[in-house]
Amino acid sequence: MFDFLGRYYPAFLEGTAQTIIISIIASVIGILIGLLLVLMRISDNKILATISRVYISVVRGTPSMIQVMLIYYSLSKILSIPPIHILGASLDRVLPGSIALGLNSGAYTAEIFRSGIISIPKGQTEAGLSLGMTRHMVMFASGQKCSSGNGKRVHLFDQGIFRSVLYRRSGSYGTSFGRWRNVV
Repeated sequence: MFDFLGRYYPAFLEGTAQTIIISIIASVIGILIGLLLVLMRISDNKILATISRVYISVVRGTPSMIQVMLIYYSLSKILSIPPIHILGASLDRVLPGSIALGLNSGAYTAEIFRSGIISIPKGQTEAGLSLGMTRHMVMFASGQKCSSGNGKRVHLFDQGIFRSVLYRRSGSYGTSFGRWRNVV
């Protein structure tokens, strides 16, 4: 029943390596964009707060498949990325999709960060300020009340969306995933 595993284990390993690379790139981009968006959202500047609110609403309200297709195909045409291979993943094919997933993740990560910031009780903030701490120190000392672990789990689920866009473009799921069409 599982005799095909012996023949295709290199493809499994390559797929795992590509998934790890895509997740790392998308997570870093998502955390940086989320941090920037939450700082914009909680700022006193109305223009920055509005830009952040609109970005978060649009990204969270648009299907991931549409976002990945738009960003993947437009970045593939605009940017000239050299075909560098890292752990079997070709960077010219992985980077645009990772950026798309990172931009999507940034909106969700911003909301996770914002919920952690607004969950700090007013009394705890006042107590920290009375001890001579700054607002940033109070936030850091309180710690994030909610974890972004669930947000990073989304990258693993969105890999399927990215893989389907990649398959439509090239007829294969990666550098050697074309042979998977004949497995099932």
